[in-house]
Amino acid sequence: MFLYLVRRILIMVPLLFVVCFTVFLLLFFVPGDPAITLAGDNASAEQIEAIRENLGLNDPFFTQFWNWISDVLVGDLGTSLYSNRSVADAIGERLPVSVALTAASMVVALAIAIPAGLLAAARRGSRFDRVAMLFAGLGVAIPNFWLGTLLILVFALHWNLFPAVGYSPPSDGLVEWVKSLVLPAITLGSSAAAETTRQLRGSMITTLENDYVRTARSVGVRDRTILIKHALKNASIPAITVIGFQVAFLLGGSAVVERVFALPGIGDLAINAVIQRDFPMVQGIVIVTALIILTVNLVVDLLYAWLDPRVRRATT
Repeated sequence: MFLYLVRRILIMVPLLFVVCFTVFLLLFFVPGDPAITLAGDNASAEQIEAIRENLGLNDPFFTQFWNWISDVLVGDLGTSLYSNRSVADAIGERLPVSVALTAASMVVALAIAIPAGLLAAARRGSRFDRVAMLFAGLGVAIPNFWLGTLLILVFALHWNLFPAVGYSPPSDGLVEWVKSLVLPAITLGSSAAAETTRQLRGSMITTLENDYVRTARSVGVRDRTILIKHALKNASIPAITVIGFQVAFLLGGSAVVERVFALPGIGDLAINAVIQRDFPMVQGIVIVTALIILTVNLVVDLLYAWLDPRVRRATT
């Protein structure tokens, strides 16, 4: 298992390098000139050229990339073109909000998907199964911004149960922190719950048709014990793949929800950086996000090895 972990970590290194090179390449060829945006509409050609020289934009592509990646390797993600703040500091300030939102959304998704998927598979073809699949389809189809707006209208403005917008950090109190995350987490976690429910239901149906399940039923083992103790572990293996994808989707798709609920997260920071053509900020956000997603994929691979003995044998 240890060698498997080391191999997976080593694989992450070239992948992260490819991400760095790709994002730098794409931003290099983006139309427009950050120096013009920084200088303003009334700037002279000499002022624009001085800004380009100061930012190193006149250097060849590979020179710019080497200078940037050399700083990244020592933890320096650069400086924002507009706020003159360290990119690492700006991301570090916003990242906890997005991580909290992603974690809360995943809790919502699993709290819905696990019981719904288990019961839908156990009662295949029943009314509950049809209703669960109907809501799973709606969860995938409904846009996040529409659902978020609806939740604000009902639970914040009409019933006044939760704040409509804004974020309360844990330092303001645990209750206020949780309340500020409830509506955004439901909004963001609904689609993840729908996908996970469908995947878990399908894998559970396949697992319940195996011989060992029939044997357990024939000797009088209760259905609840079969579902939770015997079938769920095997059925969760393909579902974990979907859950890993959903974590990446939640983290990457949080920008819209953060805008709707006015949350100061990394998604909102990314949108502002793109609008302002703040390339160092965009590059830093992409790198940090990619690192988090690669870490999630590593955890998923380790869960495979823990759940499936065949994977453990293959890693030794």
